[in-house]
Amino acid sequence: MILILDEPTNYLDENHIVWLTRFLQNYENAFILVSHDIPFLNDVVNVIYHVEEAVLTRYTGNYDDFMHMYDIKRAQLEQAYKKQQKRNRRFGGLYRQE
Repeated sequence: MILILDEPTNYLDENHIVWLTRFLQNYENAFILVSHDIPFLNDVVNVIYHVEEAVLTRYTGNYDDFMHMYDIKRAQLEQAYKKQQKRNRRFGGLYRQE
């Protein structure tokens, strides 16, 4: 059974957020959670699936861990792009990535 939650903390008071946090931390099955509440996400998730440009990527850890790894990935992609552009300029645009 998969539990699906969409912005579950939006209308909860602090006591109920604490209750929900504990419930999800002890929940033995999978759940899908959509939330903008970063402290809540950090407390309850240990895997994040991120969809970007029709590609699904799995990250382990909480939201802060995801953001750290995502920033590293973006920096690597940007560096690879700059390197490719430099090669293209050097070879007059004839270089093709294999």
